[in-house]
Amino acid sequence: MTWYFIGHPFEAVSILAGALFLITAWHLIFSPAHRNRVEEPRWTPENRPCVDASKPANGPREPGHISFYTRRCSRRKSRGSFLATYFFPKPVGARGAVILYAEFGDAEMKKPGLMMFVLAELVSVGYGQGPKAANTPFTLNWSEGKCLGCKIAARLGEIQFVSRSEVWAVGSEDHPGGVNVVVVHSTDAGHTWREVPQSQQYTDPDARLAFSFLDIARGWIAAWGNLAGDPEIIGTRDGGQHWRSLSQQFLQRMQFMDDSHGYGTVGDEFLRTNDGGRSWVKTKIPDIVFIDCMVFLTPDSGWIAGTTGMDGKDLLVFRTVNGGRDWEESRTTPPQPPQRVRDLFFLDQQRGWLTIWNQIGEGTYLYSTVDGGKHWTPDPDLLFQGKDKQASVVRFTSRERGLVFFLEGGQNRLAFTTDGGRHWYRQALPRYVDDCRVFEGDLLCSSAPGFRLLTLHPK
Repeated sequence: MTWYFIGHPFEAVSILAGALFLITAWHLIFSPAHRNRVEEPRWTPENRPCVDASKPANGPREPGHISFYTRRCSRRKSRGSFLATYFFPKPVGARGAVILYAEFGDAEMKKPGLMMFVLAELVSVGYGQGPKAANTPFTLNWSEGKCLGCKIAARLGEIQFVSRSEVWAVGSEDHPGGVNVVVVHSTDAGHTWREVPQSQQYTDPDARLAFSFLDIARGWIAAWGNLAGDPEIIGTRDGGQHWRSLSQQFLQRMQFMDDSHGYGTVGDEFLRTNDGGRSWVKTKIPDIVFIDCMVFLTPDSGWIAGTTGMDGKDLLVFRTVNGGRDWEESRTTPPQPPQRVRDLFFLDQQRGWLTIWNQIGEGTYLYSTVDGGKHWTPDPDLLFQGKDKQASVVRFTSRERGLVFFLEGGQNRLAFTTDGGRHWYRQALPRYVDDCRVFEGDLLCSSAPGFRLLTLHPK
């Protein structure tokens, strides 16, 4: 019996134990002493007439994927060959797959049984030690909570962590297009949640609600004083035990940097406050139809992003270095007209990423910048981009480690990189991830349906 290994040395070693086991088992079971018969001359692939019994599987080679190819030989039923390819989840520096080829000669064993045995051994070698967990650069921990006495919230959306245990999020109705939303609060790391009744409102189909928290005590919510339609900014300084009205301003996005400086958006307008939300100054942003995303790293440095609309063709990102008084435009024309910017993230003053959604059916694309947003470059890897894919969140926990959560054909997936985006790998996820925050080196995310949290911890 002959075995051939083709692939990265790391991957070959990973199945060496299984191969040795197979060789030993073959010798013990089918040696001449056990068969009580004379060994015939070995047939070679060149002089043995064989026909294809199955064909290699086509399609994308995902971690954990096995394709196999068999040949059965007509001259003797017990002769044939078996080819199995196992595509391992790729560790850092390892690429490719392991190809295991076995030829079996005259034996008192039906070929299908042997193929099942070999395939089972491949699977046990590939999965027995949990290669996905071992080879991915992070661990995933899912937790599920419940909302106590909630009348509206049935799932989590945008989320903010002010400590490991103190969490604020948007809760929305549990059906597509649900626009009845409310802020929910947890003090026990997401095990239990409670609604903030003053924050209930009707919003856009994305179930967005503007809120911002600095720590466990200080926070702001762009709420409605009543369902008749009066907007209101409310604030707390005791962790939500008491709320006070600050102004009658309506906001769709909001971020406070300290007790005084805060920023917000409505449609195509940017707003800023220097007195804790009591008064706001508006600035209309040119050409942009709707401000989809807003990110500030300091009271002075921030970015907003959007598109030129349904009939437009450009992606627009504006940067400020003086707290929103002035803005510098960056304009990019993607191959397909962008419908909206789904997510915007900056790791530092120079490195940032964003995802865009194109028109229905045209999919999603990832762009990055290394000069503070002056220029944006499309990512060439189509692993998580293109038609019928929708990326919801992009986050980097360091210059090298990044993640993109996306949908593909209705399946939840995660793409990750360990070299700054030069190479991407992917794996399946059991649930949808809506929003994430980098917190103390970890990535903490909201997941739906229900009140689920996901913690990704770098190894």
